[in-house]
Amino acid sequence: MRVPLVFTLAALVAGNLLPAAEPPVLATTHDGLTALSVQDVDSVIASFRAYLFSGRCFSVDLEQRQRSTGYLTTAERLAEARRLLTLLSVDGLFSDIDYHDQKPTFWTILGHAHRAELLAIVAGGPDLDRAERTAFATAADRVITAWRVGKFRSGNWWYNDFGAPLLLGTAGVLLGDTLSAENRQFLVKLTLRNGNKAIYDKVGGGGNQVWMLSRELIGALLAKDPVWTSTIANAIQLQLESPIVVAPERRSPGVNAIEGVQPDATMHQHGPQMMIGNYGLSFAVDEAAWAVIWHATPLRLSPERTAALRRYLLEGQAWAYWQGRIDVSGIGRRLNPKVLIGMYTTVSQPMADLAEFDPDSAAASRAFLARNQPGASNDLVGFRWFWRSDYGVTRNAGFFASVRLHSSHTRGWETVNGENLQGQHLADGATYLSTSGGEYDEILPVWDWKRLPGITNIASPALQKQLAAQVTGVLSNPAPLPIASPIQAGGVSQGRQGCIAYQHAAKATGLGARKAWFFNKDLMVCMGSGIVSTTKDQSAITSVNQCLGRGTVRTSAGGVAQELPAGALRSLTAEWIEHDGLRYEFPAGGALLAGITKQTGTWKSISTFVIAPEEPQSLAVFSLLIDHGRMPTAGSYAYAVRPMGSAATPYRIVSNTPDMQAVAWDDRRCSVVFWQPGTITWSSGRSLQATAPCLVDVDGDQVAISDPTRKLTQIDLLIDGKPVPITLRTDPGYAGSTVSIANVLPR
Repeated sequence: MRVPLVFTLAALVAGNLLPAAEPPVLATTHDGLTALSVQDVDSVIASFRAYLFSGRCFSVDLEQRQRSTGYLTTAERLAEARRLLTLLSVDGLFSDIDYHDQKPTFWTILGHAHRAELLAIVAGGPDLDRAERTAFATAADRVITAWRVGKFRSGNWWYNDFGAPLLLGTAGVLLGDTLSAENRQFLVKLTLRNGNKAIYDKVGGGGNQVWMLSRELIGALLAKDPVWTSTIANAIQLQLESPIVVAPERRSPGVNAIEGVQPDATMHQHGPQMMIGNYGLSFAVDEAAWAVIWHATPLRLSPERTAALRRYLLEGQAWAYWQGRIDVSGIGRRLNPKVLIGMYTTVSQPMADLAEFDPDSAAASRAFLARNQPGASNDLVGFRWFWRSDYGVTRNAGFFASVRLHSSHTRGWETVNGENLQGQHLADGATYLSTSGGEYDEILPVWDWKRLPGITNIASPALQKQLAAQVTGVLSNPAPLPIASPIQAGGVSQGRQGCIAYQHAAKATGLGARKAWFFNKDLMVCMGSGIVSTTKDQSAITSVNQCLGRGTVRTSAGGVAQELPAGALRSLTAEWIEHDGLRYEFPAGGALLAGITKQTGTWKSISTFVIAPEEPQSLAVFSLLIDHGRMPTAGSYAYAVRPMGSAATPYRIVSNTPDMQAVAWDDRRCSVVFWQPGTITWSSGRSLQATAPCLVDVDGDQVAISDPTRKLTQIDLLIDGKPVPITLRTDPGYAGSTVSIANVLPR
């Protein structure tokens, strides 16, 4: 039953669970919330405890486990808890924790709160005698007391507002009646902080908002308050709705309409910045965890909100994982050891949870887990462009590729708390390729970050030493791109094929380029045109790949195949190069540099406070790049990538100019980037004309188009002489998305 509810803190104050000094809240009525009884709250608490006792947890704990104890079985948790008792002093401190640590990230003292939770979990677990169960519960309460007395604070607000309260509050709920009265009052004050009801009506905010609301809900459970439990639970569910598409009247004052779930099933945090891992992953973990906890209670997700969470997981998150690893473009700033596998391990929990509370998605979520097992084949295939995040993914049975861009609509990267010190080019067209998986495992500290896979850039000093013997290019003042195009970044996709466009402009190095990627099944064709640079002493390069050197490198020139010796990058021309399951084809030739060499670097060079080996790391790295020379005035490139041994998907490069880049797949199919209005003929009698800059994909009798500028309402095409006016989507959140029209041409 849904009834109006009155919001007041009087009951909490009367029960000494909140101090009387808390700011008062005006009595407010709010329709649409689920009315709960105290018994209902008890059922939520019971479900909460069952969830945690099962070995699952919230995102804060998952990250802490990755850094400390790892993912433990029930038996391993018991052994770890017993070990912790040997380290625990009478004042509730652990002898192996540095309680003076003030690092802004990877804060060691958070481990104290994590251990309180672990001891509380073990205390409620199976197969313990009464004495040991009591010992663990008493120890957990003592650890909470030590935090209360010690008043530990980090210089980073996140640990104070989210990390520690979530871990300690969870421990308190798990301890139940074993928790001392003083600690219960302390934890309620630590977690249930917001007296202003308006904050719970907000839609949007993403991972940060869900962390805050989860903390508040844990506080409501500790206080056993039905009204606040219902209010905050509803607020957590509201975060499944995109703040961009909800009606403005549903947004409270101050709501961030940028951050949160996006219409394309991605999530933004810290402005219009895509977050798959990091905040986006934490969002997935916590929303799914609460969905399971609420499932057998009156707070159960509605069908609409269940569908929203299902879409976020299966149409967003699922696309970025391949062979048990997250796509490198999905990491965010969390550049840690074992991060690629670690984030997959983390996302496995919400995917499994989805199968539990949503029977309609059980088959798809289990398929996600199955396809990411070692050696499994991929059954999620196609090409998908996420227009809100400037991110594209293509997947085939044995091939994965992703492209990440940035534009005036999106942020490409961030450096915060000493993390991601070298990530300036992470969204400059970074293109990651995979077949069997593991191509980029642990490569981050040894990367040459100026030549990330797929980007066009100025060579690093280390690379320039290897290019010094080749004085290529024209040493003169380069010409600018012919005519400025309004397109910065965009894509068009209609399932099996499509394309992506990116106009690269780096003022500091005077580098400009128009780049395009074309996709069809297991084939990717990449082109660049109008490459210019004003840097006199360093070459402009396009990095085709920079991955782990696994196996041999084979090349073919003039029909003669040979194996490249390891140990040095070698200048060459080639029709194709093969390495680690991929074939790179160069239909337009070019000055190539390829080979496997040893590269050395440190984790600290990319993240100051990362918990990682201090000593330099060295790995064998395969590099393949195109040298455009110094100060090119009109450089270009073209290459294709496909899995070795796969049936050749046909393609023909029709145009690669600064005005138009296009690939024909056959007589009835083509993909085109119109940087300027223009006309193209891709086969006998087949022509395509666009009246404005746009991306177009023709697939038989179906045509798809997108406007990356997000400004137009209509684009007029002329296909084989037939006028085809296409109305574009301009509703909130959908500008720039693909619009498809069927039955445009006769079969």
